[in-house]
Amino acid sequence: MATAFIYTAVAIPFGSMLYFTTKSTEERSKMGVVRAIFGYVVGMVISIGYIPITNALGGDQRAWVIFAIVIGFLAGMGLIWSFFANVERTEDPGEEDPDKDVPFWTSINLLFHNKYWVIMLAVMAVVNVLYGITSASGIYYVKWVIGDENLMAVLGAIGLIPVVVGFAAVTPLVKRFGPTKTVKMALLVGIADTIVRVIFPYDLWALFIFGPIVTLATIPIMAVGGVLVTNTISYGEWKYGRRLVGMANAASGFGGKIGTGLGSALIGWVLAWGMYNGTASVQPHSAIISILAITIWIPGILLVLLYVLLHFYDLDKRYPAIVKELEERKAKRQAARKSGAEAEAQAIVETASEAVASGSADAAGATIVAATVAEKQTDLDDNPKE
Repeated sequence: MATAFIYTAVAIPFGSMLYFTTKSTEERSKMGVVRAIFGYVVGMVISIGYIPITNALGGDQRAWVIFAIVIGFLAGMGLIWSFFANVERTEDPGEEDPDKDVPFWTSINLLFHNKYWVIMLAVMAVVNVLYGITSASGIYYVKWVIGDENLMAVLGAIGLIPVVVGFAAVTPLVKRFGPTKTVKMALLVGIADTIVRVIFPYDLWALFIFGPIVTLATIPIMAVGGVLVTNTISYGEWKYGRRLVGMANAASGFGGKIGTGLGSALIGWVLAWGMYNGTASVQPHSAIISILAITIWIPGILLVLLYVLLHFYDLDKRYPAIVKELEERKAKRQAARKSGAEAEAQAIVETASEAVASGSADAAGATIVAATVAEKQTDLDDNPKE
């Protein structure tokens, strides 16, 4: 529980940094790809190395504690480095925070009126259901359908190929087609792959050739899913005048956690429905059907559902115009603030002049007024945004 709390406390502001670092979808996509690559590689290294490392340290509780402390320290240093290395370039210090003092339920109401955010909430939940199922169901398939659980290691090695290809292809595809089209194209590949496996569910060649392609289909959404969520924040600001950066990322992350839990639970529910018995030497036909369901049919249905949801996400083509209008609004506010400051300075000068002319103020007072006006003018010259 403590780990989940700390992870959430770190992940939400870390994800929010994407909004404040740049407004460019292409740049955000590059950042998302790099983040996904390092996350995937580090996760793989830890999953492969934690048993040998802890065994080398003694294999007892002390070894696990040492391993956890070292990993936690390295992760903390990485987050601190990320904090100091990234500057919030899009924030205007002269602007009043549009998210300040927004009540919780008002924020929730605004988010659920943001149609693109609602779509991405559903997308991220479904994606995490898919991750939960595909990451844990493979062992059942190779053991009971193919008949050789040792094939998991071979599948793991083969599965690295679509991962490398997917991450290498995402950036140029996003640059040419945009993030949403890139994700949809990958989903179509995954759907076609699933159709082949539905036709040949018991064939080893279909498993080796088409099984890893489902991983390839999910790489783009893994890389740019956060970008698609972040872009909905700009739409909300354009539509309702509120950004809700933290709330949008927090609520979306909550939906993802629900999806992950549901995916893991779904495996147990479907296997129970098929009367699967892990201690039996032979499984009934209904259990084999349930295994095919969690490894082929349900992932295929989820891929189709993701494609349908993203069909309604047309924010990519609207996003440049939205950002342009938001910048125009900001420029008008900055001009209004500058005009107001200049008018205030002029009023001070006129009042001081009248006071001196009427004899109600002396030259020293006029000098102080002049210094105040000069200071305001200097501020305007040094900070034209204000």
